[in-house]
Amino acid sequence: MSVFFLHGLGGSPSDWNEIRNLLSGTSLSVDWEKISTIEHAISSLVHQIDEEQVDLVGYSMGGRLSILLAKALADRKRQPRSLVLLSSGLGFPSSSEREERRAKDAEWARLARSN
Repeated sequence: MSVFFLHGLGGSPSDWNEIRNLLSGTSLSVDWEKISTIEHAISSLVHQIDEEQVDLVGYSMGGRLSILLAKALADRKRQPRSLVLLSSGLGFPSSSEREERRAKDAEWARLARSN
């Protein structure tokens, strides 16, 4: 059994060092500069996992990837044992909800810059 940790978009495998050392896990990394699509990222990650029993832990974008990776593994009859998601929303289904979120994020950024 292995624990695989997926970092967020702006992170790196070293983000998990302290926790990984406690749990004897392995960090998976996505080199975003070499990835053209999410499907490409998932395909790359599936090939990095050769264990039968895996636990997936993902933070932020790594969490979103963990969800898709779990599905891809299950489709290959290699369903993960567990899935832990940290700060990993699934996104917003409609364009109006995405636009509302962008506006709120822009307002928070403006407030942060003004203080």
